Amino acid sequence: MKEVKEVKEYQIRKGLPELSKTKGKILAIKEGTVSEFIQNPDKWQGDINGKAISLTIKSEDTGRTFEQLITLPEGDIISDRSNLAKFIAMNGRTPKVGMDVALIVKNGYEKLFL
Repeated sequence: MKEVKEVKEYQIRKGLPELSKTKGKILAIKEGTVSEFIQNPDKWQGDINGKAISLTIKSEDTGRTFEQLITLPEGDIISDRSNLAKFIAMNGRTPKVGMDVALIVKNGYEKLFL
């Protein structure tokens, strides 16, 4: 540790406006159980052992990379209220690496627009 007289100057990057829409790209997809992806299993309200995918997405506007979890159904039929069904409705298919996706800014962070 060292003592300094002042801290260097930094530029402040202005965040994207709340609820603004932007674009992103899926960089990777990992499949596993919910428990393999979440950090606080006590807060999870669904089946902790259920199947899920984690999408690694990069925002075109900010360059930020983040993970988005989508649970998978047990069978071949999904509810139209599930995030997977919403993803298919928005994008015309299930997630694929290299796919362009719509993002929305909520609480200062981008997430999938579903």
